[in-house]
Amino acid sequence: MYKPACMDTTSHPPRTAIDRAVKVLGSQTALAQACGKAQGHVSHWLKVGRIPPEYCPAVELATHARGELVPCEDLCQGEPWRRIPDKSWPHPKGRPVLDFASAGMKEAA
Repeated sequence: MYKPACMDTTSHPPRTAIDRAVKVLGSQTALAQACGKAQGHVSHWLKVGRIPPEYCPAVELATHARGELVPCEDLCQGEPWRRIPDKSWPHPKGRPVLDFASAGMKEAA
C-alpha cells in the first residue's frame, strides 16, 4: 500500500511551509476551512510537521487567493509532484498532480 512520503515519520517537509500557509490565510481555522477540515487537523499537522498530500492543492489555491502562493512541492516534499499545464491554475507551471507511475519507475531503476 502506498504511504505518502511526507507522512513518513523519517521524512518531514519544512514546517515553515505549513506555518507560512497559516500566516497567509490568517489562522489555523482559515487553513482548515480551505481544506474542508476542522482546525484540530491543522494543529496536528503543525505538531507533526507534515500535511497529507491530498490537501496541498487546496492550500495552494487558498494561499494564492490571499496573495502569496504556497506550492504543493513546499508543503509536502518528497512526493512525486508533477504539473499539468493549466492556465486557470495560479502556479505558472500548472495544476499539481501526484505522479505515482514515474515515481515507481525511478524506484525500480
